[in-house]
Amino acid sequence: MTLELLKRVRNGASIERLRERARDEGSPRGYVELCHALVVKGRAVRALAVAQEGVRKFPRSLELADQLRLIWGQTARTELQELEGRAKDRPSPASLRALAEHYISFEELDRALECAQQLSRTYPEVVDGPLLVGCALWKRFVRDHVALDGKRALDQLRDAVAMAPRSAAAWKLLSEIWFYVGAVSHALEAVTKVLEIEPADEDAAALHSTLLGHPSKKVDEEELIRAVDDMDSPWRGYRPEDSRTATPGHLPENDVHRMLHQLSTMAGVRRLALSRIGIDLVARDGHVFPERRTQPDDLVALTAVFRRRVAAGAKRLGIGAFQESEIVLKTATVLAFGGMNAVLLAEVEPGMRSNAVIRACRDVMGRLDVAPREPQHA
Repeated sequence: MTLELLKRVRNGASIERLRERARDEGSPRGYVELCHALVVKGRAVRALAVAQEGVRKFPRSLELADQLRLIWGQTARTELQELEGRAKDRPSPASLRALAEHYISFEELDRALECAQQLSRTYPEVVDGPLLVGCALWKRFVRDHVALDGKRALDQLRDAVAMAPRSAAAWKLLSEIWFYVGAVSHALEAVTKVLEIEPADEDAAALHSTLLGHPSKKVDEEELIRAVDDMDSPWRGYRPEDSRTATPGHLPENDVHRMLHQLSTMAGVRRLALSRIGIDLVARDGHVFPERRTQPDDLVALTAVFRRRVAAGAKRLGIGAFQESEIVLKTATVLAFGGMNAVLLAEVEPGMRSNAVIRACRDVMGRLDVAPREPQHA
């Protein structure tokens, strides 16, 4: 009995070491070894979950994909047979969708594509068809970097949002593809749609925050897709989901300019003004410039007054206050965001209160929150 217990402890420690290696090592090999160890110890269901996690992290690893298919064949055979039988004997949007999603979850992308295309042909009025075709093509594009897959994925997902403009899933996939190839402005527009539909989506918020840190410019979508194909790698600024965060740290000045640039191009935003110690900036129509180098701007003057008052009030209260306010005028609405170190004002269309704009402003303020303190005067 004691030897059996010691063996279990030793096996558990071995699994834990492999799990740590898989988590910390920057290659798929750790996941492959952990999957193999779990299967040997009779924990196939857990091995399946680990293999899926590994494929999400390393979508181009053939070794991991093979491991996933092997374990899938051992553990999910009954479920697959039921789904395939239902789709064959009683085809419906629900049965075809369930089968396509099952294939996608186990990286059987060619079979998923066939099933999704059948759904799209048979039930052209159902948005799940182009959505799942686009999803399968997107995953295949990430795996193989074939430009035609990327282009077709975008076409299908555009069809999906045309059919269902409030499909957060379709907008989210569009944002991921555009970010992957480097079409930052398109990606930001798409993820903004996601946040307007689902404001609590943390993954979309993290992507939105990440995109705001990249410069935006007009791009040729097909040229970017071909570049991924030619270089056999995503756009150099791309970051996978597990390396994004909605609350990044301190923002350098050049990044402040980039984020204000992005903000000023969002729908409904007329003008922005940021007042921070040593920086007074104006942004409108995608252009950012220091206020002191232009004609005096009334919105910047207002932000400077707000900043001094917020800083003074926070000092008296002994807190690092972060405040938000809304000023409703006849010709515009002004959204105000204030912290210990900076104030940002966004002049938007009358009566407008966009969750995406508010979230973007909060992202900027969150990054500025660790800036130097307001100097004190005797």
